[in-house]
Parts: sequence; C-alpha cells; structure tokens
Amino acid sequence: MGQSKRSKSAKDSGATTVLASNSCCVLCRVEGDERHLPTTVLAMKQSVDRHHLADFLNAMDQVVDGESVAIVLDFEGCARVNSLVVGHLVTGILRARKGGKDVSVRVSPEVGRLFHNAHLDHLFPFQVIEAPKAPVTPAGTEAAG
Repeated sequence: MGQSKRSKSAKDSGATTVLASNSCCVLCRVEGDERHLPTTVLAMKQSVDRHHLADFLNAMDQVVDGESVAIVLDFEGCARVNSLVVGHLVTGILRARKGGKDVSVRVSPEVGRLFHNAHLDHLFPFQVIEAPKAPVTPAGTEAAG
C-alpha cells in the first residue's frame, strides 16, 4: 500500500501511524495508553466497487492477520457496498474474532440500513455514525459551510 507516517490524533491520546494507504482505504495504528489497547483502524475513504475490491481485500487481510488485538473497521466514508465486500467483511470479522481480536464496526447510515436489512447485526454489532448536520442560523435557514 503506501508509506508509514506518524502523527498525533486529535481524538485519541495515542500517536497515530499510517501503515498503508491505497485508492479506497487507509490503514492506521493508534498507540494505546493505560486505558486503551493499541488499535488497528481500517478507514474506508469511499465506497468500494469492483475496481477497488483487490485493495480492500489486501487491507482487510492485513488487519485480520496483524498483531493488534483491537480492530476498528470504519465504513463511515461509504455510501454503498456490494455483496462481495459484505461477504469478505463478514468473513474477516469472524476470522478476527475467532483469533481473539476485539472488532468494532462503524458505518454510514446508508450502509447501516443495508447491514440491518441483511440481519448482519446477528453476526456482529455495528455502530451507525450519523453525518454532522449543517448549522442552522437563527432565521431557521441552513448556514453556508
């Protein structure tokens, strides 16, 4: 994938290292502290289609086969996923959990509806992350942003 970069994450107390990046996703490691385990994060930059499937599969294998005990799969940047992605995601999550890893899944509302309709909540929990709403001005109109 890409080269490693090190930076301090604003929302985490640990340093974040970008392990790899490709056309559809970014793979990071967030260092732990006394309350949190080191975590590997696979963040999707866009919806995964057949052109990006190989990149997604490679990144997913790196996460599942990696050393981190805690994994976050972040699909907030995806408006849709196809059946191949869902199949590999389920397989990867089940493999990781069988290997003793703690897996958290965060999804956009669109992907959350798909996962709910497919009853994937029976296989693994996921958290739907709502997009931030545009600020409202006193007159009740949305502010330009």
